[in-house]
Amino acid sequence: MIEPICRPPRGPRRLGLVLSGGGGRGGAHLGVLAVLRALRVPIDIIVGTSVGALGVMYAAGLSIDALDRFFRATQLRRIASSDPLRAGLIGPRKREALAVELLGERTFANLSIRCAVVTVDLVSGREVVLDSGPLVPAMLATTALPGIFPPVQYGDAVLVDGGLVNNMPVDVAERLGAQRVIAVQLAEQLPPFHLAAPRRGVWKHLQSPQHLAILSRAIAILRAQTNERLACHVPTLILRPELRGLSLLDMAHPDIGRWAGELSAFHHLDELLALRAWRLDTEADPADAAAITQPELSL
Repeated sequence: MIEPICRPPRGPRRLGLVLSGGGGRGGAHLGVLAVLRALRVPIDIIVGTSVGALGVMYAAGLSIDALDRFFRATQLRRIASSDPLRAGLIGPRKREALAVELLGERTFANLSIRCAVVTVDLVSGREVVLDSGPLVPAMLATTALPGIFPPVQYGDAVLVDGGLVNNMPVDVAERLGAQRVIAVQLAEQLPPFHLAAPRRGVWKHLQSPQHLAILSRAIAILRAQTNERLACHVPTLILRPELRGLSLLDMAHPDIGRWAGELSAFHHLDELLALRAWRLDTEADPADAAAITQPELSL
């Protein structure tokens, strides 16, 4: 366990961090969080969609390495189980067990940073922002990719991945009080698309790779439409890690994503230090940038 990025602010200045959805690309969020911690950038509000909920888990006190291990443990072949309700390709049992192991009975009220996750209610079709109550159901709901994982019953709502309608919830961070926002965008443009060749193994007990490729593509197209919100809610700084080659459902390579996230943040050290100075109401110290060296990818 380590300390979260910071405690809630004493003054009126609030700096938000928004982490977009992106499935297997989510390792980049870990790299960005590592650099923010190294630079001691105070973050007062974290909003995540889908895999961006890793930021909420970090605010709960989990280390970057613990989140890396959690990320790897959520590979589809490792969490494959039948869904008794047949509402998803993969049942919730193993995913929920992993989340409970890390988060226990923590609630949003236990966090030292104000956090929220974005979901969609299948009943109303509306965005639902969760920022209170237990963390585990919220994590399961915001990562419930339709067709892959079953939706989560939450009161009268039936919740799924919020990336379908708001994959970069800068507007949510603003509503929660963020005056300036650092946003991490994992999918700026649609990647090349091709149907995968049939494979054996766990897939024959689930669905074909072609089915997963088509579903992943459909979700990517839906998420791409949410970029229109950024025209009205422009973050102060947006980081776009170079993640070409990492697919939505590939959870096996968080090290590549983490390196890309660190590298993206490294290229914006001056802006990050300026935001830290603004938040702390002090002068930026260029010497702080010298403590961060360009990350190298080691595989």
